[in-house]
Amino acid sequence: MPVSDERQTHERADVERVAAEAVRLLSQQGMLVLNAVDEGIYCLDAAGNTTFVNEAASRMLGYTPREMIGKPQHELIHHHYADGSAFPVEACPIWGSVTDGIHQRVGGDVFWRKDGSRLPVDYTSVPIKEGRRVMAVVVTFRDVSAEQEARAQVQRLAAERAAREEAERGRTALQESEERFRLALDAGRMGTWEWDIVNERVFWSPQEERMYGILVGSFSGTLNEYRERIHPDDRAASLDKVQFALNARAPTHHIVHRIVRPDGEVRWLDSHGRFLYADDGTPLRLTGVSTDITERQRADELLRERDERFQALIAATGQIIWTNSAEGRMTGEQLGWSRYTGQSLTAYEGFGWADAVHPDDRELTIAGWNGAVAARGMFVVEHRVRRYDGTYRHFAVRAVPVLEPDGRIREWVGSHTDVTAHRGAQEARAQARAD
Repeated sequence: MPVSDERQTHERADVERVAAEAVRLLSQQGMLVLNAVDEGIYCLDAAGNTTFVNEAASRMLGYTPREMIGKPQHELIHHHYADGSAFPVEACPIWGSVTDGIHQRVGGDVFWRKDGSRLPVDYTSVPIKEGRRVMAVVVTFRDVSAEQEARAQVQRLAAERAAREEAERGRTALQESEERFRLALDAGRMGTWEWDIVNERVFWSPQEERMYGILVGSFSGTLNEYRERIHPDDRAASLDKVQFALNARAPTHHIVHRIVRPDGEVRWLDSHGRFLYADDGTPLRLTGVSTDITERQRADELLRERDERFQALIAATGQIIWTNSAEGRMTGEQLGWSRYTGQSLTAYEGFGWADAVHPDDRELTIAGWNGAVAARGMFVVEHRVRRYDGTYRHFAVRAVPVLEPDGRIREWVGSHTDVTAHRGAQEARAQARAD
């Protein structure tokens, strides 16, 4: 073989070895990042079969990767609508990404866990193409159960305010607050990072640098700079938590803390990471993702403040706030009613609450309540209620239906206001006039 041909052969072999090593490293790093994120990620082939599942998706859905890979995604986790009716694959947005190469963004859908329970999700499906041909589809989803619960809490507060004749203003304010909260979550940014523990170097993605308010490429990569950018009040606790995870050889790391940008602005970050250890247990790297949750924190604080003010107002006015089902039956925990009457949940459910109403007022109250429910109108009555110590006191009662957008009654919200002193004063004046 000529010398030049032999040299070319060696050079080609070297290039192939370098390329193979680069692919191996890229694959390794990519898996670490995908398994570090808190969002579920899975991939489909051109037939709609699952080819990859990250740890978050496996955890949320209850399937092992082995149970999902190679299976049709729609038949496995997306086969029914939220109401339990069958979901044809032809109507599935994800299937539209597979067949037509359409980028889909869907909110308020459900996936189905292995145990048959619903998983409320928002998801995005992105086709990967070669020319016009769809080669694969990447689906990213997140569990929105907590957000739905937050919305339910906001609606409950709006209903309670409605019972106090401030329904419209309270509902409008809370709807606006909920909308701001939703937009803040949609606008949240994410960035990736990695800590090379052995060499004490930190690497930030461009998105991470922008969250910290610095120019892309300007982060020095030193632990000292990272520490200095943490809010002084959170710095010690944040670093201690990292050290604790290292000492415990924890597989993952999660922390929420504030940072201070160069312009002085304070932001909240929620960071999730995964450790990589050597065979002997030596920590090598911590790779993860940060999310800016500043707006979420502010919205939560605003809701807490409003709820505290409302609860204080209820306590100051001596009112009992309660709810009934759309059919007019008392269900669920009614703390105010239970504390006042001493009745348990089992005792006051349905019409059991009437047992705490004075016998002389009970029949009139039930008849009036049934009439209001049938007429879908306001309920107004005054009756006596037995306190937990056996004492009867006079209450003015008002209740209104809370309607869905389509006009259906979602629930009834009512209030009991103690008017014993007022009633006593009236009786005293009447007695004085009679004398």
